Amino acid sequence: MFKNPIKKLREEIQQLASNKSFEEYDQIMEDVKNRSKGNTKFKIDILTKMIDLVKEACQYQFELNKMLKPYYSMANSIKTKGMRLE
Repeated sequence: MFKNPIKKLREEIQQLASNKSFEEYDQIMEDVKNRSKGNTKFKIDILTKMIDLVKEACQYQFELNKMLKPYYSMANSIKTKGMRLE
């Protein structure tokens, strides 16, 4: 009476013991974690580069504004003087 259920239980235990799905799952999760760490480092590198480029662009904009300021002031004074004459 108990012989067949015990035999089936033993077979199921052997099948579960030979099943590598948990180990594969664990390995896949480790791979995903490692990729995420690499991705995070890559994203941080990109952000650092973007920040450097924005700083450089701001410096160029400042220099450009400094060079154009006399011309802008001159054009603005001519415009206001022209309005007064009319």
